[in-house]
Amino acid sequence: MSGHEYENTYCPRCGRPLIRRIGFDIVELNLTEDMRCPYGGYKINIAGKIHPTYKIDHFVYIPLETLRSVGKPLKLAKL
Repeated sequence: MSGHEYENTYCPRCGRPLIRRIGFDIVELNLTEDMRCPYGGYKINIAGKIHPTYKIDHFVYIPLETLRSVGKPLKLAKL
């Protein structure tokens, strides 16, 4: 399910989100260059490297809670 908290990677020590995902897309990366938590230094075991293309803005994520709080009906654009 897209947008679920288990899509993300959290630091086992402090519990803060280190990699936020939507599906297979990485939308936020909070790791040092040597793959450590920037808050407590815990080493995260990641194979390979994360390429900078994760920063390409090819979609905008708006949580449904935000749309509901506005109180206006959601209109989807035609492609």
